Amino acid sequence: MACEGDVTWEKITEHVERQSQWQGDLLAIHRAGGTMPVRVTISRYVDSVDDTANMICFLRDIRKEKEIDRMKSEFISIVSHELRTPLTSIKNAVSIILGGTAGEVTQNQERFLSMALRNIDRLAGIINDLLDLSKLEAGKMDLKFQEVDLNEPLDAVISSLEPKAENKSVTITKEIPVDLPKAYGDRDRIEQILINLINNSLKFTPEGGHVHVSAKNHELDGDFIEVCVEDTGIGIPVEELDRVFDKFHQIGGSLTRKTGGTGLGLPIVKELVEGHKGSVRVESEVGKGSGFIFTLPAYSPESASKDHLDMEIARARERGITLSLVMLKIEESEYLCEVYGEEEALKLLDQVKRVIQDIARRTTDITKIQTTGWVIITLADTPKEGAFALDNRLKERLSKQTFKVGKESVKVNLASGVATYPEEGVTGDDLMEKALLAMNR
Repeated sequence: MACEGDVTWEKITEHVERQSQWQGDLLAIHRAGGTMPVRVTISRYVDSVDDTANMICFLRDIRKEKEIDRMKSEFISIVSHELRTPLTSIKNAVSIILGGTAGEVTQNQERFLSMALRNIDRLAGIINDLLDLSKLEAGKMDLKFQEVDLNEPLDAVISSLEPKAENKSVTITKEIPVDLPKAYGDRDRIEQILINLINNSLKFTPEGGHVHVSAKNHELDGDFIEVCVEDTGIGIPVEELDRVFDKFHQIGGSLTRKTGGTGLGLPIVKELVEGHKGSVRVESEVGKGSGFIFTLPAYSPESASKDHLDMEIARARERGITLSLVMLKIEESEYLCEVYGEEEALKLLDQVKRVIQDIARRTTDITKIQTTGWVIITLADTPKEGAFALDNRLKERLSKQTFKVGKESVKVNLASGVATYPEEGVTGDDLMEKALLAMNR
């Protein structure tokens, strides 16, 4: 079987050790050749005879399910696109009439036109949700990963939903530690996750209730941040907990129809969180409230570099071209830190990076130059020979140049490592490992 995306057998076994069971979709190699999608359930059990821990694996062929899902998503996408264009025209026409451009509008007409505009906006929201979901399921939504202070999207969401909360006398509070690391993700999509979850909590929380949003470092995995949106709402029956993230599923039938909703908000949350390589779950007790807990990766220069490398590899794979990774490190970095202090040494690193940018961009097709700790990472659309030629040019130029550190001028030497896709690896981890090994020889 082959793991896809960020899933690895190591991560699966770690998950099973922690939580006793893992379930997910993988690709299995068919005996007739090729691959087929299967739903895999792996459970941990302890042998009652010799007290040894074992794992048992169940596989189910889901080719038909995947094909049906693909057809449904394609249908929804086509219908949504076809609806969006005329709906935009209708909204513009109603807005023009309401604005008085087409003539005087009576009070009664204004009331009905405003009602029509509200319903147009509601329908547009449903169409956008359908399009988002179809894009996410097809893997066609591009997430723009960056360093994100969670306070920013959360404050924006609370501000936009406060009028709705005040109408129900529901309070929204937040608790984010000042020393919480920045998240690494798409700011707009993180805001969408929060607005869907908080809006959902407001919908099912009675008057005088409370919605609380908190964030903390993940207790088991320091590379992630855990965010919790909890409320004092009506809660979710145990028998419905496994279905809350299913498309079009509506909790409590008649109540959901009364409060409104399409059953798309939570499935979108799940897809967006998983698109950030995180996970989402729900804890609830009827009559006491619910808590939706999701994880996001914590920002680090290393994770940002690896993510960009993976994206560039995907681009190179799609275009059928080679991609070379050149890693460079100032050999004297520790000495410079010790003598001149880290702040001055980092200024020197920035000077070296600018020189590398100047040389590289004039001589080859550079896609990215960035620093990770003391390592300067360069990605170029060139085969290995071209990467070595670039490496030699950089070293030659830098060996003749001096750099300012404090009031002194110093020379630097570079250690380097080169690795090329696809000859030496097909993942970012593969290339970084090969380049680091070469650099440390």
